[in-house]
Amino acid sequence: MRHRTTGRTRHAFRLGAAVVYPDRHSIERDGRLIALQPKVVQVLEELAAAAGSTVMRDDLLDAVWGAHGSAELLNNAIWKLRRALGDGPESRIIETVPRLGYRLTRRPEPAEAPGHGWKRPGALVAAALIVVLAATAGPWRSPAESAMPTIGSTERLVPMAGVLSGPAFSPDGRQVAYVAPDGSYHTDLFLYDRAAGEARRLTDDPAWNFRPAFSTGGLLAVFRYLDGGCSIEVFAGSSGTRLAGVACDNVDGRGLAWSSDDELLVSEGGSLLAIDWATGVRRPVLPDDERWLLAPVQAPDGQQLAAIERHDTGERVVVAGAKTAVGPTHDHIGGLTWLGSGKLAFAASRGAGDHELWRWQVNDPAGPVRIGRVPGENQRLSFDARSGVLAFDALRDRTDLLLAGDAPNTAAKRLATTAAREYAPAVSPDGRRLAWLNDRPAPGSLWVRELPAGQAQHLAFVDAVVEGLAWVGNGRLVGTVRTEGRTDLVLIAPDTGAVEPLVEEPARRLGPTATPDGRHVFFSERNDDGWLAVRLDLASGSRDPFRRPGLQRVVPAHDGAGFYFTRRDESGIWYSRLGSDAVERVAPGVAKRDWGNWGLAGDGAIVRLERFDGGNRLWRHDLDRGTVSQLGFLQGNVLPGANLAVDQAGQVIVATEDGYEGELLALSIHR
Repeated sequence: MRHRTTGRTRHAFRLGAAVVYPDRHSIERDGRLIALQPKVVQVLEELAAAAGSTVMRDDLLDAVWGAHGSAELLNNAIWKLRRALGDGPESRIIETVPRLGYRLTRRPEPAEAPGHGWKRPGALVAAALIVVLAATAGPWRSPAESAMPTIGSTERLVPMAGVLSGPAFSPDGRQVAYVAPDGSYHTDLFLYDRAAGEARRLTDDPAWNFRPAFSTGGLLAVFRYLDGGCSIEVFAGSSGTRLAGVACDNVDGRGLAWSSDDELLVSEGGSLLAIDWATGVRRPVLPDDERWLLAPVQAPDGQQLAAIERHDTGERVVVAGAKTAVGPTHDHIGGLTWLGSGKLAFAASRGAGDHELWRWQVNDPAGPVRIGRVPGENQRLSFDARSGVLAFDALRDRTDLLLAGDAPNTAAKRLATTAAREYAPAVSPDGRRLAWLNDRPAPGSLWVRELPAGQAQHLAFVDAVVEGLAWVGNGRLVGTVRTEGRTDLVLIAPDTGAVEPLVEEPARRLGPTATPDGRHVFFSERNDDGWLAVRLDLASGSRDPFRRPGLQRVVPAHDGAGFYFTRRDESGIWYSRLGSDAVERVAPGVAKRDWGNWGLAGDGAIVRLERFDGGNRLWRHDLDRGTVSQLGFLQGNVLPGANLAVDQAGQVIVATEDGYEGELLALSIHR
């Protein structure tokens, strides 16, 4: 049984000594509010909804990340949840069920949420706010709105491999501090010399270092977790010599910065604090402010202070100074930095993975202006005023498009060469073109190549979070565009990336797939009564629903007389004729996380993926002859969801995981 969190009220609940606030993406424990990523909290919601029952790993991946899930993302989310809950071997709250998934050992209990606006007890009433109105980004935009602003060029700031994060420029812009893993979950602090092109390791111990920050005087600070305790370590930036350590056990880890007086700026329990790094003495920065504030950053002139405010419906950037300004609400705010006096840059999530970069002239009544999208998750921004370069991290899983070998021992051939996140492959009805999505040169990039051996061409940006693609008539594509709580069906023009809505009613949809003539699109749609198979006539816009128990993905038969579908119980691949409720099982089951990893060859045969410990087998089911044969073999981890396509010759194209990476990128920006 699935336990969907999307689309219903998300109430606070208690787990042992911790209180979980899903709407605010945080956990409160021991008087400390710990901010988490929205999808990390959603994992905990899925476990809580199961009421102690085991939730399969594949179910968690499907429910939280959909087609973009990976083992690395889930493992990282569980690790973050256990830290936030105070979970340990002697008092395990999230229990691992070997080879299956996870379960909660304690029953969630209702908890009273904080008062409206996240007011702290005893806080004084804040000064009146001047609200700057700005519209938030929707799940799709018209062609005029979808043109992504381009400001300068993006390039790698630190040319090192691995999972790099948390860039921070030194005052002179010559060095960049960052953190990277040491081969385990621990991370070390590095200092990169931009002129020499060399990186120097400053820490080398079993600790978790994160969020480095330079002061205007050249001091370097970093959060450090070791053996359950937290400290802020301070180094001489030029030499890397450690100078001091300040305890920070109750400090929120989302932000670390310096004041113009070389004090450390942090957040504790929603209050902003300044800490003397030499003595550890703390003082409140905004003692009369009732808002819940995180990640403070002071302007270069010391006259204004920016922070992230968490409130009832999300997060937003606020600026305190001579006047108080408030930016628009987003699902989650990532990095935040000043571009100069009165000018900010920040990253905000769209609610489905990638972050967007925004630039804000604080006194401009028009509000923030969107720069573009970060290819993945962003945690930190840093600006070098001398060179006009904005640095940011981009954390994501890396995937490749592969053409499966035609025999068990034949190596797969890589189809794409951009070393990025490639997914949602779709072969045109004539078998001559392959389309897919990529995060290079920016998220939402649409790529096409001629088959079998044409050059890959970047066609356009699709300014939306697309889950699946299918070719239809006139060389166009249909895609499913996901936003929080719903999935819309859209038409995509490959030459421009322009997006036109087809189906917008609030619902969750999977697919799409098109008939060979490109006149109809099939997809599955979930409403209050369960899942439906839907046939959409692209010319008239009419829809024909077909209810089938437990339905997942729908693929139209080549003869136009029926459709194939999978069920959530993994019972097999089924066939149903149009106008009849009768169903027939025609092939074995497909695993839950592979609901979309099967399809039809040009002759109507079914091609499906089967996972096993050593990799993936590809099987061909010739329905006319009643024969089954092994098409090929793939090593690695195939992405879940609709990430398998079959060309006219029966060759199989899949998207596979190729590890996890985090780049430090530089964007030239005019202030």
